[in-house]
Amino acid sequence: MVTSSGQRFPSAGTNVARDRRGVKCGRARLRQSAVPRLHRVAKLPRYSPSLATELYIESVHTASTMFAARPGRMVQTALLLLSVAAGGCAHEARPLRLGTTYTVQQSGALAVLESLWTGAPLATVIAPSGQILRSAANGDLDVVITHAPALEARFLDSARTTLRCPLVASRFAVVGPAADRAGVARANDAADALRRIARARATFVSRGDSSGTHVKELALWRAAGEAAPPRAPWYVESGADQATTLHLADERDAYALADLPTFAQLADLRLRVLFARDTALTNPYTLYVVRTPDPHPAARAFADWATAAGRTRLLTLRLTDGTVAFAPREGACTAPR
Repeated sequence: MVTSSGQRFPSAGTNVARDRRGVKCGRARLRQSAVPRLHRVAKLPRYSPSLATELYIESVHTASTMFAARPGRMVQTALLLLSVAAGGCAHEARPLRLGTTYTVQQSGALAVLESLWTGAPLATVIAPSGQILRSAANGDLDVVITHAPALEARFLDSARTTLRCPLVASRFAVVGPAADRAGVARANDAADALRRIARARATFVSRGDSSGTHVKELALWRAAGEAAPPRAPWYVESGADQATTLHLADERDAYALADLPTFAQLADLRLRVLFARDTALTNPYTLYVVRTPDPHPAARAFADWATAAGRTRLLTLRLTDGTVAFAPREGACTAPR
C-alpha cells in the first residue's frame, strides 16, 4: 500500500483518514506488488500482462504477439479491506466508494476534490485505469474518475453506468534528458516525437500497467508506425505508477510520457518537457456514476458537485510555468447510450 503521504507498506491495504467533520473512512492506495522496487533491480521485468495491451490486441489485430489480460486482484483486495475500514464510518454515513487513478492522485486533483467535498464520507481506491474500470464494470464502486477513453468505452456502457460527466482535461508531454539526443524537441507532432526516440534507440520508460497514460502511449507508438509496444532493448516497462516511472526515467536519462500536472509535482527530477504541442496529447478526465445493485444516495450529488464547485477549483491550479494545469471540458452530465 502507498499512503497519501507516499509511505510504502509490504502489501495493499488501507489507512484511516478523517474527513473535515472527523468521520473515519477507509482509503486504499495500491501498488504493483508483483514488481520489485525499481531502484533495487538491475533488470526490470516486463509487466505482463496489462489490460491496456489486451485492448490494443483487439484494436490492431496482433493477438499472437501480445500479452493476455491480468485480473484486477489488487483492486478486489482493496475493496475488501475498505469494507472493513469503512466500519469506522458506519455510525455516521455509508461511505461513497470512489475509484480513481494514480494520475488523478499524483496530479493533485484528487486532493483538491477530497478536501472540498462535504457530503458522504469517501472510501477511495487508487489503481491504474484498467483495474478501476474493471471493478466499476463489476459494480464494486459507486463513482469513478478515469482518463482512458478507449477503456471507458469498452467497460462502462449504459448497462454499467447511469451518468457520464466530462470533468477536466490536462495535457501529456514527452519528457526526457536535457541533452535530447533523439531530437524530440524538434518533432512535428507527438507521433514524430516517439518515432525519433525509436530511430535513435534512446531509452524509453513506459508505465506498462493498463493505465490511461499507457493506453495513450500505445496509441502514439502505433501512430508513429512502430510496434505497440516496441520490442527492443531500449524500451523498458516499469509496471508502476506515474511518479515511480518518471523517477526511473530520470535515473536512466530516458524518455517517458508524462501527465503535465503530475510532472509539475516532482520538483526533484532532471527531466525536461521536450514536446507537448499536439492536440493528440490531450488527457481528458471523465467521471462516471456506476450502476450498482444498491445505488449510493450521494453518488449523483457528488457528480453534480464535482462538475461544478469541484471543477471550478481544479481550474485554478497552475503548472510551474504559470500555465493552467487543467482546462474545462465541454458538455453536461448525460446518461450513456
